[in-house]
Amino acid sequence: MSGLLARDPFSRERPQGAVPHAGARGGPELLFQPRFRLADRRLVAFEATTPRQRTRLFRGQALAQRDNREILRDRTVFHDACRYAASWTFQSAPDVAETVPLLSLRVSELQAASGLLAALLCEVLAESRLPAGRVELEFSEESLDGDEQELLYLLGSLRDLGVGVILGGFGASVSSLTLLRRRSIAGLLSGLRLSAAAAQELAESDQRDRDFLRGLGECAHALGLAMLAEGVETQAQFECLRDAGCDQAVGGWLGAQVPAVATLGPGRPLG
Repeated sequence: MSGLLARDPFSRERPQGAVPHAGARGGPELLFQPRFRLADRRLVAFEATTPRQRTRLFRGQALAQRDNREILRDRTVFHDACRYAASWTFQSAPDVAETVPLLSLRVSELQAASGLLAALLCEVLAESRLPAGRVELEFSEESLDGDEQELLYLLGSLRDLGVGVILGGFGASVSSLTLLRRRSIAGLLSGLRLSAAAAQELAESDQRDRDFLRGLGECAHALGLAMLAEGVETQAQFECLRDAGCDQAVGGWLGAQVPAVATLGPGRPLG
């Protein structure tokens, strides 16, 4: 792919300037955040995001109306992001194996609890012809904390489809190692993602915190999980996370968000 994926994302130390919104083909809200493997700084995924919407709720507005609006927005993001991802190719150097980036989608707590997620994902994958193995979904700890039959069925269905499941926001509040162990041993998780606050605090603190970070990475790997981090804003943070065994990360120092159309080659049709 020409454009973003064809150039060296590390040709400068840090991206400069504001990021424009996506064009009409992906909707005005859709952006992609590049994620990199820390060992060799190779692009491995794009994370679909939208700018935070601050919708004012007037007194007396029904909660169900707000919920329906959020579910509709999530559905639109899923559809548009999968259509873009299905159009990606990756032009690698002759001596490097060709790799197409994964698509990473964050699942809201509302979407996770709606009972519609598996059906929605199957629908958009069929429509976009995007292989399930190129998709991963990130859930909050709150979304995955529970033993309800519907939740376990959902996670098992995603696993059987080949979709990756990431436990996100780890360390943002009181994190449960029991939840991490239960879900990973059951084969329902593929990765653990440190919150930006946790990753930055541990990477910038004393040696004991760095030892803790390294131990967390060893724990994740022992459970068969990849360790991810967000919020990498300096070279020092990058080096600390890499040396502690963190596998992949996103952040301003690594690569800024880009409009969805920037991930397509010039003149390349969408979907």
